[in-house]
Amino acid sequence: MRQKFSISEDVIKIVKSLSTTLGPNGKDKILISKEGNINTTNDGATILKNIKNNTIASLIIKDVCSVQDFEIGDGTTTICCLIGEMLKEAEILMNENIHPHLIIEGFRISAKIVIDIIKKSSFDNSSNYEIFLADLLDIAKTTLMSKFISNYSEVFSRICLN
Repeated sequence: MRQKFSISEDVIKIVKSLSTTLGPNGKDKILISKEGNINTTNDGATILKNIKNNTIASLIIKDVCSVQDFEIGDGTTTICCLIGEMLKEAEILMNENIHPHLIIEGFRISAKIVIDIIKKSSFDNSSNYEIFLADLLDIAKTTLMSKFISNYSEVFSRICLN
């Protein structure tokens, strides 16, 4: 009889703790260092850096999320939650005796479909200067809303635009 596959408890804990920080009503986490210093944050990258669990699963999540943070500067929490959901779905499929290679291939096919949808729904306003600037301002505001300067996103967005 085949052994039942189960997502690492570490992955579940990490995803649950980070998922509550998402969105406009996201909750802050209190981090306490070894020295007793207290820090409050809802930044996924900061929280992940302070998780002291060093199991293989937690190290993989930390590694993927640190690449996301380094390359993009945002989206750490989102990518962590996406990993958690993909693992949860993979667990269901594996427990139905679907081979991991087929699951991975399904994820790859899904990624290609998503990329095609994004390409088809994207648009280019660069030929209309005013609309293009408004788009850039909206992008800058959206990007800055998740960081510590969110209260000043309008000001910093205009600085970025200029």
